[in-house]
Amino acid sequence: LTLVMPCVASEASSNCGFMRLGQVAGIPDVALMANRVGIRSQLFLTDSEGNPTAPPNNLPLGTMGVSPLDMASAYATFANDGVYNEPYFVERIEDRNGKVLYQHQASGVQAVDPQTARLVTQVLAANVTGGTGRNARITSGQPAAGKTGTTNDSTDVWFVGYTPELSTAVWMGAPKGSISLANAGLQGATGGRYPATTWGRFYSLWYANRARVEFAQAQRTRSGKGIGKVPNQVGGGSGTTTRRTSPTRRGTTTAPATPNTTPVPTTRPAPIPLG
Repeated sequence: LTLVMPCVASEASSNCGFMRLGQVAGIPDVALMANRVGIRSQLFLTDSEGNPTAPPNNLPLGTMGVSPLDMASAYATFANDGVYNEPYFVERIEDRNGKVLYQHQASGVQAVDPQTARLVTQVLAANVTGGTGRNARITSGQPAAGKTGTTNDSTDVWFVGYTPELSTAVWMGAPKGSISLANAGLQGATGGRYPATTWGRFYSLWYANRARVEFAQAQRTRSGKGIGKVPNQVGGGSGTTTRRTSPTRRGTTTAPATPNTTPVPTTRPAPIPLG
């Protein structure tokens, strides 16, 4: 497959497109790849004794619950040239005199090939510049990549995205149960409206006084089949989770990266943002 199908499906947020892509790739392989890049939520169905059996055929539609922390973690892997770093809470502990008692030590794992991660970024960057994620554009022109998500009746709406330095998941929904946001007064609630706008405003402030950082470019795939370079010009909600990625990994394919900050924990699992 070339990048054309996933790029078009992402920009249009096509459920049918991702269902077909899941069938081509194989649903069990989709679930295993999700696990590799950082999704630790349960993606497999279980038998009567609680043992995992197989993922549901409609997994690409977001039928299994995934937490915002998992989503931010997985997207950070793509931002980090395919290196996965396990989320953690404490970066460093010092005593009253400034002596370091504890310092987190990263142990990154190359979950996917850097070329694969960069191709994913190409697809998701196009979604921010010309797809359903346009409201997430950063005012300074800092390149960004990401994906919207909207469940049935707008009970959960998402935007998950990243730059080369930071990965963030914005989820909006009810802490318990499923409540239609549209019926709760947020008419037209979609991932591309409220979460993407929240994400874009947060990143616009975060990058207001920061230097522009480019994504590492993928090698071209086949002649006439690529989508070109990652676009250079791209333009609070509840459940926001952030993971910083490492600028030292940009443009490299070797040593694991060290994340620079602590992710914000979340407890409420919610569907995968593919809709």
